[in-house]
Amino acid sequence: MTIRLIPPVDQLSRDDGALLLYEGNLLRLSPIAAAVADLARDGIDFEHLVTSLEARFGVPDTGSTKATRAIVTELIDRGVIHAIELPASAPSEKQSEPTPAEDPPS
Repeated sequence: MTIRLIPPVDQLSRDDGALLLYEGNLLRLSPIAAAVADLARDGIDFEHLVTSLEARFGVPDTGSTKATRAIVTELIDRGVIHAIELPASAPSEKQSEPTPAEDPPS
């Protein structure tokens, strides 16, 4: 899964978080949510996001993956980021079409 920022109309980043302005909506983000938004600006793989947040903030008691998933879910719900599911690897060879079952002899 790739996480990507939905570009705001305007943004103010500070040590204590960030303010993001979307049409008719001003959002205040905590420092960790602001870090997610910043890391997701050009798109970031979920696992890389987890390790990047661990490096900046340490490992939370609840576990990094669970905590990151909660933040990502909240930011998706608020319209700050979106998740892109990448398709599974395409098969290297074209698979043959299934043949229709033959009618049994009468």
